Amino acid sequence: MVLGRSDDSGEIFVKDELDLSKASYAEGLSSTDFNQETEAFHVTYDRILFKSPMEIIATVLDANGYLVNLENIIACVDDLSFGVRAQLKKSGAQYPVAKSFIPCLQFRLPKKSKIGPILQRFYGEIEAYESRLAELQGHPNKKGPKLKDPKELDTQLKKLEKENKDLRDEVNELKSQLGRIVKAEASANRALVNQNLMPPNIRLAKVRDVDLAERVIGLRAGRTNINFPMVLSPVVPELDDKCLVHIEQGQVLGGFFYESKGKDIDPGLGEILWVDGDTCKIRDPERRIWLINAKHDAEREMFSQMKRGDEVLLYMLEGKVVRIQTMKQAQSLYYISKVMDAVTKQQLNRRDPVTRKQGES
Repeated sequence: MVLGRSDDSGEIFVKDELDLSKASYAEGLSSTDFNQETEAFHVTYDRILFKSPMEIIATVLDANGYLVNLENIIACVDDLSFGVRAQLKKSGAQYPVAKSFIPCLQFRLPKKSKIGPILQRFYGEIEAYESRLAELQGHPNKKGPKLKDPKELDTQLKKLEKENKDLRDEVNELKSQLGRIVKAEASANRALVNQNLMPPNIRLAKVRDVDLAERVIGLRAGRTNINFPMVLSPVVPELDDKCLVHIEQGQVLGGFFYESKGKDIDPGLGEILWVDGDTCKIRDPERRIWLINAKHDAEREMFSQMKRGDEVLLYMLEGKVVRIQTMKQAQSLYYISKVMDAVTKQQLNRRDPVTRKQGES
């Protein structure tokens, strides 16, 4: 990049100590020069249009025999100023009054005896990096992982393998115990049926889960999973509660949760607003509207017998409708539960004499 130079008279001002209020722009003041006394370089804007300050600094450093490196560039940037080159009027004012001017920039070449704030910060960062590097070289494993002895690692590996084998054996034993329990429960169910203590259409089951949203109680009888509609249960049972399930041709018709510690739910009176196929709309005592979709055949059959204006019992739990019951069902189920209770007690009372008789033989 060729900057050129000019011998026209003019002074450089890089501080706000010049009155430019009546000065005119003068292209004749265009100049590029290096002051040997102050070691300051200046160039007017018209000669560096579309040039970056870094490009200008690199050109000047190279032209004056300096290395074009980051240290020298930062030293020039530390001293870089934007000002004007001006011709002055003869005046006794407090500040010089310019007759004409042209903008320029000025910076001094690097000097070892003068370190600016940016260059000082650069030196500080370099010193910190060098110190850190020396620390890492002097203590290469200061923060690294400590390597263990191969024999120690081998001993630890064998110990973990033995613990892993013991755990696998324990899991296999638990699986075997679970299999025996399931078989024993199935055998007990078959024994009850063979001894005529329970009819063949009655299954002994346990509660495995309760789904309030689907209004279904999950039961397990031996290896069989049974979905028990909540509409057929007077209570919401707890997990592992026992139940006698009435099944005909694969369809659940009823059940009895004996000795259940489940939650008794007090019903509220609701009114049927309309029924359409598998869907009905019910208004509860607090005048809230519930849109209920039938989840299983028992509810679908009940919906088919309901009509607008019928009163029903709504059983609520955790903000959900878990059971709907017509007034006729409520009356009949009361007597059914009484009969089931009596039948179960009679069958259980019959079980003890039979067991003693088998033991004596």
